[in-house]
Amino acid sequence: MPFGCEPEDIERHLQKFVNTLVSQQTMASVSKIYFIPVGLPGMGKSTLAKHIKQTVVKFLGSGKDLHAASLPQVSFAKISYDRILGENVTEYSAVHPETPFHEVIDIIRAKADSDYLDKVR
Repeated sequence: MPFGCEPEDIERHLQKFVNTLVSQQTMASVSKIYFIPVGLPGMGKSTLAKHIKQTVVKFLGSGKDLHAASLPQVSFAKISYDRILGENVTEYSAVHPETPFHEVIDIIRAKADSDYLDKVR
């Protein structure tokens, strides 16, 4: 999608993508689908998620195009890795204020990754 496109264009492309995805025979037994936008702050992850949610809710709710029966439930949750990382940095730094920031990141990265995956589960 090009920058500056209209919301209707985004919705149309996402609807086509999701419709194609859930229409596949291999998706018949799938009960959950995860969309996990990944990228630096400001790249549009939240905007993309908002449009995915609007598109799926609109088309599942109306019965248009999407095979609503193949998705028993649609729910959305925002899980911010940046927030989880920040919380771990703050917690570690409070106990070890002498540790330089770049070292704290290295020390807590595995725990932050684990906390993130726990939230996704």
